[in-house]
Amino acid sequence: VVSLATGVPKVLIAGFQNGEIDAIAGKAFGQIYGSVLQRSDPGDMNSPLLINDSKGDPGYGMPILSTSNAAIGDINPKWNGSAINTITYKGISLSAQLDIREGGKIWDGTRGAMSYFGTSAESANRNQPVTFKGVAGHMDANGNVVHYGPDGTTEISKPGPENTVATTYSQYYWQNIGSSFVGPAELSVEDGSYVRFRQISLGYELPKNLIQRAHFTNVSITVFENNPFLWTKYKGVDPETSLAGPANGQGLDYFNNPGTKSYGIRLNIGLK
Repeated sequence: VVSLATGVPKVLIAGFQNGEIDAIAGKAFGQIYGSVLQRSDPGDMNSPLLINDSKGDPGYGMPILSTSNAAIGDINPKWNGSAINTITYKGISLSAQLDIREGGKIWDGTRGAMSYFGTSAESANRNQPVTFKGVAGHMDANGNVVHYGPDGTTEISKPGPENTVATTYSQYYWQNIGSSFVGPAELSVEDGSYVRFRQISLGYELPKNLIQRAHFTNVSITVFENNPFLWTKYKGVDPETSLAGPANGQGLDYFNNPGTKSYGIRLNIGLK
């Protein structure tokens, strides 16, 4: 995206306020945009997480939700590839199509909502102990990163030392921080890479001497299966799913219908 109208930071393509696909000037078309966790350096998404050091706060020892949203993923893959091959031997043919996508992000809002309501597999760790990686601190009244000194009340500029506070994956965590349903959309962005067999078929063509008397030029029968195998690290139903359909707003998974497999038999007959 080269530029947008003056005063327009982004253009909504599809999605929700906390998980949307946008056009943003200076970035590739199709950015996942939403809420993020607070970093120790608010301008650097690669800086350590800021871990809440406010004792008495229900989120003490947990990451902090930022008040600013950001681009958190690019839906465009690095590359797509496909290979189609047919092997034939004495009238028997075996065909297969293999599709590959490397890269491209997906916002798995389905997982985020299920985690909020405690029905996802990842939220089964409730009440298990955890010490979140990051540095101690919080945001002061002016929106600056600070941390509490040894007395627990004096605010000192900039983030503090590495976090050592032990907490748990509590209900508060899953309903406020750990799920994108109300928490950061960032946590539901996943890699959409995959390797998929698009179709596999096995066919047989009858010998000519068996069909000549019936005035056929050829007779073949083929059994096939569509989408028989999928390999992906994506945790949702299918890395090719799209809430917005085959439009520009790819990369959104929010209780979409899962992909399907189909089976069939095909009969081809040639007449003289």
